[in-house]
Amino acid sequence: MSNNKLVNATKAIGFLRTISIALSFVPLVTFAVIAACVGMGYDLTLLIAMSVILVAIAALAIRAFFHPITSNIVARTGLCFLAASALIALSSVVLNNLDLIALSCVLFGTGTTIFVWGTPLSLTLRLCHTIYYVLVALCAVLYNSFQTETVAVIALSLIIYPMATSYLTTSWAGKQFFDITNHTDQ
Repeated sequence: MSNNKLVNATKAIGFLRTISIALSFVPLVTFAVIAACVGMGYDLTLLIAMSVILVAIAALAIRAFFHPITSNIVARTGLCFLAASALIALSSVVLNNLDLIALSCVLFGTGTTIFVWGTPLSLTLRLCHTIYYVLVALCAVLYNSFQTETVAVIALSLIIYPMATSYLTTSWAGKQFFDITNHTDQ
């Protein structure tokens, strides 16, 4: 493998590592913002803070859309969902409508899941992202019947998901890097 291909492959691994970890911390940061804003009774502040978070993710999604590693149609579809979630969040600020934030979060989870299945991440990492959003959706459906249990599951998953994803992403990136550097010696 030539040095140029090695550099490009290393950059692609680093890019996927960064975006996977960033996407896994969004639910935790979002929860912290919601808890702080709702606890103080600031609806408009909540809308603005959620919009800032989702616009940052949209900027990441737009940057990723033009990255060669995400040329797969599945990955680009997921990135479009992520960008759409940010646009809906921005419109919620203009319309002062909290229901649009819920729709934005649904699109974010869907976009993240679609995106990771369109990238060359490991199967374990893809499943980690997918299981989290399926679990959140299941908790949302079961919330009226099992309020205490669903809140407990969400609280635990908010902590476990970013840690597990960060660990799995770092392990995957390290393995990929060493696989690439071992092939250059031959």
